[in-house]
This record gives sequence, C-alpha cells and structure tokens, in this order.
Amino acid sequence: MRALWVALALAAAPDAGTRAVPSRELTQPARVHADTFLGYGKKQEAEWKGHVRVDTGTTRMTCDRLKVEYTADQEVTHMRCDGQVEVVDKDKRALGEHADFDNAKGVLVMTREPSKVEIWNGKTHLRGQKATFFTQEDRLDVSGDVETVIPPAAKDAGR
Repeated sequence: MRALWVALALAAAPDAGTRAVPSRELTQPARVHADTFLGYGKKQEAEWKGHVRVDTGTTRMTCDRLKVEYTADQEVTHMRCDGQVEVVDKDKRALGEHADFDNAKGVLVMTREPSKVEIWNGKTHLRGQKATFFTQEDRLDVSGDVETVIPPAAKDAGR
C-alpha cells in the first residue's frame, strides 16, 4: 500500500515535498479497524465496512467503507474509500465523500457532492468539487467552483 495513499495525497498538497511510497517500502504497518471485514481471495479484493479507520505513522484515515484490490503478491493496485472520508496527517486534513486511488499511476481523486472537497494545509483552506492528487509529481489540481482561504502572514513577534 502506498504510505497510506491519502496521506500521500495530503503530502502531495503544495509545500509538502514528499512522494507516495510503495508498500514494500513502508517502515510502519498500516492498521485497519472496522466493524466488518470481507476477503475475496480469488477476486484478490478486500473490503472493510463500518467505522473504518486506517492508521499508519502520523496519518489517520476514516470512512464508512474501504475496498482494496491487490495482486497475487499482495501489492495494492487500487483503493476506494466511500462515505465520510477524512484524512489527517499532522497539520494537513482532507474531507470528501469518495476517494479513489490508482496505485500504479499514483493518482488520488476525491469528490464530495453536493458540497465540496475540503483541504487544509496548515491554516490554508481550499474547497472545490473535485481534488486530484498526483503523488509522483507532488501536484494538486482542484476544480469546480474553487475557493481558497489564505491566512495573513504571522506578524513578527519582535516588533
């Protein structure tokens, strides 16, 4: 799994300077908690439902349902999180209703309708209909009635 894919996505937000990490490079385990787990070995899919929480390192993701597709070597190829998606990593936070991550391409798409995806990077707050994180390029694209709130710079304490 990429270093939890969305943290990854949050890490791809401007100024983070990090990249997504293939699961074989993870240094800390990803722990998944949920009400139920369904494993489909022949289909190479796994699904967690109800109060899903994924923790790895400093990142926590919550949602109602997480579905993962993987290879025979258990490398994650695709992840989809649905229902009240929230990802928090230190001072970064993202809210959406759906999150879809293509591991091979390193692309995460978050949507939230009828309201907007919300992203916080420190005190900067960004909203839009769709947020696309390109983790390998360290790029964030937000579209659909975008609003950005940039706080004033901190005043110099010595003055």
